[in-house]
Order: sequence, then C-alpha cells, then structure tokens
Amino acid sequence: MFNKIKIDDLNENWVKKIHYEWALIVTNDTDKVNAMTANWLQMGYLWNKNVVTVYVRPERHTYKTMENSDVFSVAFFSPEHKKNLMYLGTASGKDEDKLAKVNYHTTVLDGAPVIEEADLVLTVKKLYQHHLCDENYLVDSKTIYPLQDFHLETIGEILGVYVKAAE
Repeated sequence: MFNKIKIDDLNENWVKKIHYEWALIVTNDTDKVNAMTANWLQMGYLWNKNVVTVYVRPERHTYKTMENSDVFSVAFFSPEHKKNLMYLGTASGKDEDKLAKVNYHTTVLDGAPVIEEADLVLTVKKLYQHHLCDENYLVDSKTIYPLQDFHLETIGEILGVYVKAAE
C-alpha cells in the first residue's frame, strides 16, 4: 500500500507538479469521503512546521467538508490518472459517489482519508482557515474573482508523507 518517508526525502519540482499534474484534496464529512481536484495549493514552512495551503471555492461540496473536518490529505497521481482527475474536478460529491465512479478506494492514515491509488500522499492537520475577501487584495480582485466567490484558504501541518509501495 504505502511507505512513510521523511519530507526531506522528497525530490520534486512542486510548482510543476501542482500546476501540470494536479492533486486531489481528500476530506471526510461524517461517513463519506470526498475528493476534489486542485492546482491552487502551496507547500512550505510556516510557524516552525511543514505546511500545505489549499484553496477551495464556496460553491464546491469540498468547501463544507473542509470546514467540518480536522484532517485531510493531498494526493498526487501518475499521468495515467489525468482523466479521472479531470472528472473529479468537475463532478460534485454532493450528487454522487464520484470516487466509486472512477474506481478509487480509500483508507485512513494519520486519521486522514487517503486514496489508495495515489502515488504520493500528504496527510494534513488543519491549523488555520480564512475566507479570502475583496478588501484584502492589493490588486483588482474582480479580474481574479468576477463572481466574488472567494476561496476558503486552509493551512495545515503535514503530518506524514507516504509513497506507494512497490508491488
């Protein structure tokens, strides 16, 4: 399934990986796991912790599940999963079990829901949430948010880094 590694052992171009390969934000809302494709996320070091910051728009089902859960995961996949990631980024988990539709399975690591088919998983504990708002922008936010549907920003501590075990 997965092997836990040290975050310092990662050797990735994260800007390229996030922008071109995308990721799944995986949450758990009571008894149902939900996942949303994302490429608005950042990784770094903040408050003496390894962190990841994710952004979710209010119209997404994941928005509610991010507000209601203490942990989540961020999953990265090999290129052959791109079609599934496209689907998971457009379908709503409120309307269907979209993980079942793409034949993805879940488990739990560090208390966070995880997609078993992922190649790399970050388990994350929420530290901070903030709703982005117009008055804090130093540029015209209407070019970025013409509908004023500002993202929920969630900063979380990376609890664990897991890579798919060799078969």
